[in-house]
Amino acid sequence: MSSELKANKISPATGTAFTLGDSGDTFTIPSGVTLTNSGTLSGFGDNTPGFHANRSSGQGILDATYTKVAFDSETYDSDSAYDGAGKFTVPAGEGGKYVVYSFCCVSSNQGTTANDINEMHVLLKKNGSNAATVEWDPNGYGNKMSLGFNVTLDLAASDYLEVYVWMDSATGSNCTVLGDAYPRSYFGAYKLIGV
Repeated sequence: MSSELKANKISPATGTAFTLGDSGDTFTIPSGVTLTNSGTLSGFGDNTPGFHANRSSGQGILDATYTKVAFDSETYDSDSAYDGAGKFTVPAGEGGKYVVYSFCCVSSNQGTTANDINEMHVLLKKNGSNAATVEWDPNGYGNKMSLGFNVTLDLAASDYLEVYVWMDSATGSNCTVLGDAYPRSYFGAYKLIGV
C-alpha cells in the first residue's frame, strides 16, 4: 500500500538529525524536480583527491636532457597528496580514474632574438616509467615553446606522478621552464567519480 505525504516542512521530533528511509531503500526524484541546497552536502562524492600547482619562477633545464619540473606553488591540494616539488602520490584508499594535465612554457636562455629552440617534449611519468608524452618538432626555431597534455589514467593507491621537460637547442644552450603569476607552467590532477 502506498500513500502520499504533503507538508511544507519536515523537522526532527527530537535533536537535530533527521533520517530519511532505511538501508536499501530507493528514493526517486522525478524529471522536472529541482533540488536546491543552501546548506552543506556531505557523503555525495566529489572530484578529490585533486591538486593544482604552478611554477612560481623560472627553472633552468639542460639541453637535450629530460628534467623533472618542480611545480612549487600550490593553488590547492585537497588531500595533501602533492609534495610541493613536482610529485603527486595517490593516497591510501583513493585508487581510480584520474584526469591528469600539465602545460609548460620553455624559453631560450639566449634571448628573445636567438630562436635556437628546435624541439620540445613534455613527459608524464607514473612510478618512474613513461605514462604519456606530447612532442613538438616545428622544423624550425623559436625563442619560446609551449606544450601541454590532458590524459585520463587508472591509478592505484601509492602510485605517483611527475612531469619532465626535454628541449633541444640548436646552439646546445640550456633553457628555462617559465614560471610566474600568470601562470605559464602548471601541473594538476583530480579523481573522477561515477566511473
